[in-house]
Amino acid sequence: MTSSIIRVVITGPSQRKGSGRSKFPYVIRDPGCRIGLTEGLAAAPLLDACRHLKSLGIASGAAVGLFDLDVYREQPRMVTTVGVGAKLTVRDSRSGPKFRKIEEVEPVE
Repeated sequence: MTSSIIRVVITGPSQRKGSGRSKFPYVIRDPGCRIGLTEGLAAAPLLDACRHLKSLGIASGAAVGLFDLDVYREQPRMVTTVGVGAKLTVRDSRSGPKFRKIEEVEPVE
């Protein structure tokens, strides 16, 4: 399964500016060559990448995995689909980070 999965690869250590959340640099690698090399910096790289892939028109059912840059580890840390990941965010709670649905904001007229 990991050969056809879109790979979100963490490319370096987390970066923190000020008192905000740590952000991780990442690249998106698509074995189907549907997109070019895409880079990003986000607190939740897998979910951020899913939103970007969705905006590019990648199918909601396409599998996406979060990988380390470590070439010796072939298994992803997490796997989701573009559609599911694009709808989620991570929020801190007393018991640690939790996945939450993104709250849609009403457009201002």
